[in-house]
Amino acid sequence: SDGNVWVTDGVGSGNIPEGDDRGHRVIKFSPRGEVLMILGTGGEEGGGRNHFTSPSDVVVAENGDIFVADGHGNAGNNRVVKFNRRGEFLMSWGQTGYGPGEFRSLHAIDIDGDGMIYIGDRENHRVQVFDSRGRFETQWVNLHRPCAIYISQEQHVYIGELGEMY
Repeated sequence: SDGNVWVTDGVGSGNIPEGDDRGHRVIKFSPRGEVLMILGTGGEEGGGRNHFTSPSDVVVAENGDIFVADGHGNAGNNRVVKFNRRGEFLMSWGQTGYGPGEFRSLHAIDIDGDGMIYIGDRENHRVQVFDSRGRFETQWVNLHRPCAIYISQEQHVYIGELGEMY
């Protein structure tokens, strides 16, 4: 609502020169391009409260809570990380797998007007839906590698799929 821009810097470790602090972070910019917040530790992949492994998307709730889809790739963290508006870690959920609340390459995230979190679980070919506390609600299957989710003001959900169906 303030016009800020959120960016995931998900460059893989193999593409980061020695001593460089790019990758594995989420950056909040003002409308003028000033850095307002950095989540994660640049140049260092990992889990826990202060690290990501190639985060792929970020969404901010009405109350300012920040949700990060962390884990671009099957071997990544495959989790959602939640922070408050000040960037303080609140919780995370998810792991690598095939069941509800498990992911294989989180690739997209959005939030609807009721605060439900939609996750594009790309390599499991589905979208999973959670409440803001990480409780699994439902899933939509028979999608082909969902890589983008957009929820309009009218609550229409648009899902971008990657590649051709086979």
